[in-house]
Parts: sequence; structure tokens; C-alpha cells
Amino acid sequence: MIKTKNTSQLTETRLKNLERQIEEKHTEIYEKEMKFARNYGRENRPRPDEAISPFVRPILEVYALLFQKVNKELQNLLREIDTEAEIAKSAFSQLSGQKAEVMRKINIRKSALEDLETKYPWKLLPLLFIFAGIILVSEIFLNAFGFSIFGNSLLFSMLISLGVSMAIVIIFHLFIKTIAYAKTLLHKVLIYTAWVIAITVFFYYVGLFRELYLKSNGFQDNIPILGFIIFNWFLLLGAAYILSKCPTWEEITKKYHHIQHSRELRKFKKSLFEIENELNEVGMKMEILKRDKEHIASKDTVMERWIVGMMRKTLADWRSENIGTRTDGFSDLNTIDQNDFLNTNNLKTQLQ
Repeated sequence: MIKTKNTSQLTETRLKNLERQIEEKHTEIYEKEMKFARNYGRENRPRPDEAISPFVRPILEVYALLFQKVNKELQNLLREIDTEAEIAKSAFSQLSGQKAEVMRKINIRKSALEDLETKYPWKLLPLLFIFAGIILVSEIFLNAFGFSIFGNSLLFSMLISLGVSMAIVIIFHLFIKTIAYAKTLLHKVLIYTAWVIAITVFFYYVGLFRELYLKSNGFQDNIPILGFIIFNWFLLLGAAYILSKCPTWEEITKKYHHIQHSRELRKFKKSLFEIENELNEVGMKMEILKRDKEHIASKDTVMERWIVGMMRKTLADWRSENIGTRTDGFSDLNTIDQNDFLNTNNLKTQLQ
């Protein structure tokens, strides 16, 4: 957890500047009043029969004005903090609403992902594609020469072989799927036997055409027709097995939606992370602003006491300077208008 200062750097800087201004003003007032005290002392004033109020009242008033200015600055600073706090509060509320909305979307996506989970081993799919490609290429090259006997180019014959091979694999796959719907064992045997005979006859003629094509072009066919048929059946059964291990359309659809929801979930989690960071920053700012306000509120009393202390020192030194420069020997200034000295604890009342 990040530790924060009791107050912000900006507030501390402004308070220090204000304190510096108070000290500068106090120095200015002090030097000016000491000069007045010495001048009055040389004139032996105030006389024993004169009230001290006209002489020291300006000191009380100037320090009261100083505090009034300081108090105004503190109140302005408090208002600025209140404004920033309201903005931060509004931002926090807005971000909290955004967080709740993003959390709702995340929960929806998580629930959807649970419903879209499948038991299909998707990591096996690339290997199936590789084996299926090997079988398909072997099938194409093996049967292409058989279709070339019709006078087509070898490339065109390979395309025909590709289409026929894929059609046979798909039809055989559908046959395996639909044979389960046969009502009796006899029906299954008959359907299965018919398919085996039909495909075997097809392979026989493709092999025959292949042999005729090779002989017509002066090549010796090293694969007998029976071996050609067996090899084609091996490739067909291998392709049909691989096809049976492929995912169903429903599983593919679920996987597609699973990927889409996963992407959206990652996006929402990233958004949630950013919102939470912003919430933390705004929350820290609100806490600092709260401490700033408390600190400034306490400074109001502290600075009043500080200025009162400066004023008392100025009054006491004014008395000393005045007595020190007098020639009449009068020094009993404390007995004159004590209220002028005692009524200094609350500077807010000095101008009333």
C-alpha cells in the first residue's frame, strides 16, 4: 500500500509562503513601530496624564489587518480544496459506476465461457490436419495418373483426384454416421456391404486406368491393382478416422464464441485494472484533500496565536524602546489603559 504525506506538496508550499509573508510583514511593522516608539520617547510621550491608546491602537489594528488577510487566504484555500474535493468525489462516483458495469460484463462473460466449455482436445487438431494433409496428398498423387488416361493434363487430373478423394472421404464419413440409424443388423450389413463393394469397384477402375496410362506412356507400374485397392482403402479409412476425430459443427461454433468471449473478457479485465488504478488515485487524492482541510483548519488557530505573539512582542518592545529614549524618567506605562494590552487574544474583534 502506497503511503501518502499528511498534506499535499502544493498546500504545504502555499502555507509556507503565507508564513513567509507573515514574517516579512511582522518585520516591517516591528521596525516601523520601534521607530515611532523612539520618536515618541524623545518627545516624552505619552505623558503621565495621556492615555496610551492613541499610541498603541495602530499596532493592534495593523496586526488585526494582517490576521484578517491571513484568514482570508486560508478561507480561499479551503474553498479551493472543497471544490477539488467535490470534483474528486464526482469522479470517484463515476468511476465506481464504471467499475460496477465492467464487473457485470466480466461476470456475464465468465458465465458464458463456462457454458461454452467443450471436452474436445483442441491441441490435437493441428496434428490431425497434418496427418490429413499427408493422406490427402498421397491419395491425390496415387489416383491422378488414373484420371490422366482421359487426355487431361496431369495438373487437371490432380484437381479431379483432389475433388473425388474429398468427396469419397466425406461420403464415407456420413455413411459411418448414418449407418447407426439402420433398424436391424441385416440392414446394417447390407448397407455396409454395398458401400464396400461400390468403393472397391471405384478403386479398381481408378487403378486400371492408372495402369493403362502408365503403360501407354512407356512406364512400368510397380503396384498391382489389388495392392492399389488395399492402399487406397488404407488411406480412406485413415482419412475417415481422422475426420471422425474432428470437432463437430456445434463444437466449432462454441469454440468460436469461446474465443470471442475470451477476447472481450481480457479487454474488460484490462479496463477494470485501469479503472481500479484511477479509483485508487482519486481515493488517495480525496484522503489528501481531507487532511489538507483539517490541517488548514488547525492552521487558522495556530496562525492567530502566532500573530498575537508577534503583536505582544511588538507592544512590549514598543514600551521598552519608548521608556529607553525618554528624558523625563517616566516608566509606569503598564498602569495606563491595561485593557489595550489585555484585549489582544481575539484579533477577529479588533476591527469591530
